[in-house]
Amino acid sequence: MGKLHYLYAWSLLWFEWNFKGAGKRVSGSQTLYPNYSWTDYHLALGHYEDAYQGAIKNIDYDPKNDVAWTGVITSSYFANHDPDKVIRKALVTPVIRIIFSFALNQLAFYVSEKNMMKLFPY
Repeated sequence: MGKLHYLYAWSLLWFEWNFKGAGKRVSGSQTLYPNYSWTDYHLALGHYEDAYQGAIKNIDYDPKNDVAWTGVITSSYFANHDPDKVIRKALVTPVIRIIFSFALNQLAFYVSEKNMMKLFPY
């Protein structure tokens, strides 16, 4: 049941841009998911410091969670909390370093493929 509240709140926020409806679901789901800070919701509303503090709470709860680290990095940028320092801290976590390496490899492949398409359009 808790997962349904979470997914419904998330879909209201990102697919319908229904901030009021998402806010109601966020409030209801926080009782079911007290360790989930709803960083996306706070960022969408412009509550950058709330997003950052909540994202830090997520990391304290689960330091190996790559999605939580994404929230910390993103919210640190908007809340003016030195995102470079946050990224360096995230990369100390082995799981995050592996994911980051994979993402860089994918990006390198995409960039090289795109350049090849420019050179050989057919």
